[in-house]
Amino acid sequence: VELCDAMVITKSDGDNVAAAQRAKAEYSGALHLLAPKTNGWTPEIVTASSITPLGINEVTNLFSKFMKFVTERGLKESNRHCQDTTWLKNELMEMAFKQWMAELHPVSHEEIIGKALNDGDSIAQVFLNTISKR
Repeated sequence: VELCDAMVITKSDGDNVAAAQRAKAEYSGALHLLAPKTNGWTPEIVTASSITPLGINEVTNLFSKFMKFVTERGLKESNRHCQDTTWLKNELMEMAFKQWMAELHPVSHEEIIGKALNDGDSIAQVFLNTISKR
C-alpha cells in the first residue's frame, strides 16, 4: 500500500456497499500500522459512489480538512519546495547522463532496450555490457 493522506473507496453503491465498508475497515486497520505520510495527520478513509451522490460530501469535507491542516502548518509550501527540489535534481541528473552518453558512449536507449528484450538480460546488464565494449 502506498502511503496516503486520505483514501476514497469508490463503487460504494448498490450491491457493493457492504464490500466497500469491509474494504474501508481493512484499510483502516492497515493504515494504523504505518507511519503517517504527513506528520501530525492521521489518514482517513471514506467511501463514495461515482454514480450516486453517496459519499461526495464526505470526500469534499475530507479534502477541505486536509488542505486546512497542511496550509495552517505551512506544510503545503514546504512539500511543494521539496517536490520542486527533487524534480530539479532529477532533471539535472538526466541531462548530465544524456550528455555523458552522447559524448562517451553514443548508444541509444532503443538499442539497449532492444538488446535486453532479445537477450532476456536486464536493461542495466545490457547497458553495462554495451558501454564496456566501446
